Amino acid sequence: MTHVIFHRIFYNFNFNFLSQTISDRTVQESSLALLSGKILEAESILLRNGSTFKAIMFNVHIHNWSRALELAIKHKKYLNTVIYKRRNYLDFYKKEETNDKYLKYSNIEIDNEEVLREIEIENEKQHS
Repeated sequence: MTHVIFHRIFYNFNFNFLSQTISDRTVQESSLALLSGKILEAESILLRNGSTFKAIMFNVHIHNWSRALELAIKHKKYLNTVIYKRRNYLDFYKKEETNDKYLKYSNIEIDNEEVLREIEIENEKQHS
C-alpha cells in the first residue's frame, strides 16, 4: 500500500506540476528522495535550491495544508495561492474549513484571476 502511495505522489510530483527538462538536477534529486519515501528530504532539496513555489505546491499536492501555509508565511510568498488552493479543495469536497491556521484567513478576499496569473507566471519561470 505504501509503495502505491509513493508511486502516485512521485508520478504527480514529477510529471504534473514539476514537468521540467531531464537535466534539472534539483527536480531529479528531489524526485529521487521522494521515490525513496523521503518526503521531508524532497521538500528540503527544493527549498535549499530556491524553489519555494515548487516546495509549497508539492505540499499542496500531497494535501499537507499546514506545511504549505507555514512555508508561504515564512517566505512571505504565495499566501494567496495557498489559500486559493485550500478553498478550492474544500469547495470540491463540499467541506467547511476546520483548520484553525486557515480559519485565521477566512475573511481575506482572494482575487482568483490574480492567483491563476501568479501560478502561470511561476510555471513559466520553471520552464525557462
